[in-house]
Amino acid sequence: MNLLDILKGYFTNELIGKIGNFLGENENNTRSAVEQILPTLLGGLIAKSSTPAGANSLINMLNDRTHDGNVLGDLMGIFAGGDRSNAFMRMGSSVLGNIFGDKVGGVIDLIAGGTGLRKESSNNLLSFLAPIVLGLLGKTKKDQGLNASGLLSLILGQGSFLKNVLPAGLGSILGFSGGIDSLVKTAYNNLSGTYKFEGVDTTTTSGSGSSYRATSTTTHSNNDNGGGGMGWLKWLLPLLLLAALFYFWRGCGEKVENAAQNTAEQVGDAANAAGDAAKNAANAAGDAAQNVANAAGDAAQNAANAAGNAATQAWAALGELFKVKLPNNVELNVPKLGVENRLITWISDKTKVVDKTTWFDFDRLLFETNQAVLKPESQEQLKNVAEILKAFPSVEVKIGGYTDNSGDAAKNLKLSQDRANSVMAELVKLGIEAKRMKAEGYGIEHPVADNSTPEGREKNRRVSLRVTKK
Repeated sequence: MNLLDILKGYFTNELIGKIGNFLGENENNTRSAVEQILPTLLGGLIAKSSTPAGANSLINMLNDRTHDGNVLGDLMGIFAGGDRSNAFMRMGSSVLGNIFGDKVGGVIDLIAGGTGLRKESSNNLLSFLAPIVLGLLGKTKKDQGLNASGLLSLILGQGSFLKNVLPAGLGSILGFSGGIDSLVKTAYNNLSGTYKFEGVDTTTTSGSGSSYRATSTTTHSNNDNGGGGMGWLKWLLPLLLLAALFYFWRGCGEKVENAAQNTAEQVGDAANAAGDAAKNAANAAGDAAQNVANAAGDAAQNAANAAGNAATQAWAALGELFKVKLPNNVELNVPKLGVENRLITWISDKTKVVDKTTWFDFDRLLFETNQAVLKPESQEQLKNVAEILKAFPSVEVKIGGYTDNSGDAAKNLKLSQDRANSVMAELVKLGIEAKRMKAEGYGIEHPVADNSTPEGREKNRRVSLRVTKK
């Protein structure tokens, strides 16, 4: 099944025109971007599936009813603008981060550079198309009754269709510079200990140009004791030897032959029964292991969903979005109570003077847990702050990173510095000169709330900005 061809069939000229109008891009650039993004997303899914952890995360994502394919019935509607489009793009941004992780920025730049789209449009279009691709996968999974192995075979089998259409440079960004065939082969080898792929020789196949049919999602072992192994020979052979000795001890008469034959048959039956029992035990153990893995994956996904919902609720508390025009006539869409509006107001107010105590806390930044990796959802606020700094070219700022007081203080200090550096690096990518900014991590210092409560600790884990020159 060539998913790329199926996906292309949904993107009619009418839909391409609708998308171009939505993004504010011309139709030719939009069509070129769609033609590059679809194989890019499929290539990203193959890369995501190339490790057991990534495969399990992807399977859990596709088990979510959000990706059941219903979106394919009204693609025009999701590009109509308004709340539905905004909600879909936010959801897609999360999906995009799940597929590409910290490589999202590189993928966005790749698409923008190869198609002529603005980076913002490249980011938005990737965010819209990612859940559409997952929707087709979810629909196919449901329609064909695919289990985990079947779903992964479908994804990995796309390698043969992507050979000549992946954007140049994608392999370097995602870490498969050896080519898509090599990536598929690596994926099968990595997954063969967890998923059973019937008809696939993982030592030689590249995954291309072949037809794969998956069987049950059963963990199996390559040692001599697992189901389907030959470990029973080590006790069967001695038993057969005993049967032969019995034969020679009793003589070679007809009755003795019959007795030996019966004994051998009984030993064979016992061996078969033992083999079946071993297989059943191995299958049961595999099912249990898979259930544990699925439960762990579900728990992780639920935790991520809960965190995302909490962030959505917190961001909703920042008030309605409204448009504000900057001195350079750039118009931003920002929350009324958000940091962007407060920062613009303060910079514009000539009575406000620079000091060392006036900090503005970013309120729509998200990092990976215990990491300095910014999630894709953070891009909107970072772009707004970059536009503000462009509109006020004389302004210089300092970026501060902070943590709560949980854990090791030295590690917290390093994490806070790394996060401040990450925010500064993103602003540099968005066109702000590095010499206008400084970044410093303060660790557990300068708390703004009580660290003894979960709510207080959450407030203390922040990145802030202070104007050092107006």
